[in-house]
Amino acid sequence: MNSLDKAIQWCDGLSSLAEKIGISSARLGNWRVRGVPVEHCLAIEKATDGQVTRKDLRPDDWQNIWPELADDHTRRATDPAPPAGHAGRQPSSPHNITDTVPERAVVTPLLGEKA
Repeated sequence: MNSLDKAIQWCDGLSSLAEKIGISSARLGNWRVRGVPVEHCLAIEKATDGQVTRKDLRPDDWQNIWPELADDHTRRATDPAPPAGHAGRQPSSPHNITDTVPERAVVTPLLGEKA
């Protein structure tokens, strides 16, 4: 049984899952042959309460589509989102952080700030 079939079974049938993710049963049935489109994987993960994940649905390319999932194995689609502006864990750099600041950089106070 593939991951999509597990999701269908978890939701008590093809038409039930299709309704939960807002598509037709025929379209969902077509995905059994063609695979689940990227834009619907998260909806299926949520519809199954995380029992079938995006990783399960796209085993060959999930890390390219959702690189944030590669770093955090405990986070599920139903968990709260990280704070706004949070970039997630970045790959380590062989360069020192000071490499990003030019040697001739001039730092000036913002308007209204005292120097």
